[in-house]
Amino acid sequence: MSADKLVLSGDYIVQTAPGGTITLKTDVTTGTGQVVITGNLVVQGVQTTIESVNATISDNKIVLNSGEPGVDTVTAGSGSAGISIDRGNQDADNLASTLYWNESGSWPNHTYSLPNSNVTGIWQFQKKQQFTAIEVAAIKFTSNPLGLSANYILTDGYGPLNIYSGVNNASNYNDLLTSSGDPNDIPNVRYVQDYVANHQSNLSYATSATYIQLGGEAVMINDNPNPGPFTTASNVVTYVNSMSSFEVYEDEIRIPAAGLVLTNSSIEGQISNADIQILTNGNGVLAVNNGISFQTVFTSSNWTPPLPQYGKTQVYSTTTVGAGSTGLLFNHSDGTNVIQGELISARKALLLGIIF
Repeated sequence: MSADKLVLSGDYIVQTAPGGTITLKTDVTTGTGQVVITGNLVVQGVQTTIESVNATISDNKIVLNSGEPGVDTVTAGSGSAGISIDRGNQDADNLASTLYWNESGSWPNHTYSLPNSNVTGIWQFQKKQQFTAIEVAAIKFTSNPLGLSANYILTDGYGPLNIYSGVNNASNYNDLLTSSGDPNDIPNVRYVQDYVANHQSNLSYATSATYIQLGGEAVMINDNPNPGPFTTASNVVTYVNSMSSFEVYEDEIRIPAAGLVLTNSSIEGQISNADIQILTNGNGVLAVNNGISFQTVFTSSNWTPPLPQYGKTQVYSTTTVGAGSTGLLFNHSDGTNVIQGELISARKALLLGIIF
């Protein structure tokens, strides 16, 4: 194919009247063909419009906001630069989708203090001038970004959200259940596993525990299958207002709040000289199967009969059988007089009836 050439020894300028247009046509009918520029192309106008259907660019980096007059900043366009996608209505800004670097955007967006107080600027994805979602397969964070103590950082606009790094070190996690915990922590599975394994209880006699707590209320599980003479056996403890109220062991149940211990089919009071009462509601009665056994306490040399109390008849046993031949004694007080005696057996009562 033949080619026409215009060879000049100097620069070549084509100039129109003010506001004129220079058109390079390759084919009037089909519009096909190419315009090839072998040297650099410099466009000095205010606006460049490309109407090609498919554009291919070999550059691996595209510079926007080139020629910024400031230093370490974006001054034009209200301090932002980026890409805008036309979504109709003659390229209306209020309909466009944009990816902008906002030079003045703060991180996070409040007064939270960062180790590097000069960190400003943030990438913004918007549609119709409203923030929109980003769909990705994964997001990788650099180790210890911005000099913070946490290994991974996100932000909700009110403070950093710290994702636990997964290092099995008790000093690397915060206590989620006490006021020392960071409300912006995001626990992953490793976080929870390490917390359960390494948490040091703040209760005085438990050095290692697993528990659920809300304020002063908690349920604690202490696992010690081989307790020694100075260690506590495995137990489950319930706390109310930070006080132990119910304790379950392998062979007994303790209720410190009520001063009771349930063990070996017995209910034992732990408060000295205090009564144990079984109260019914309304006209209810206490029903006992297979009788009641009154036992004399042989293990204590200091045992004394129950003291008379106003309005109560107290029945108790003794090893010394008296005139009633039962060894079952009672006392009663009406507030002035105390009546004491021994319940009499049927045989003895019949005999005395014959005699008298």
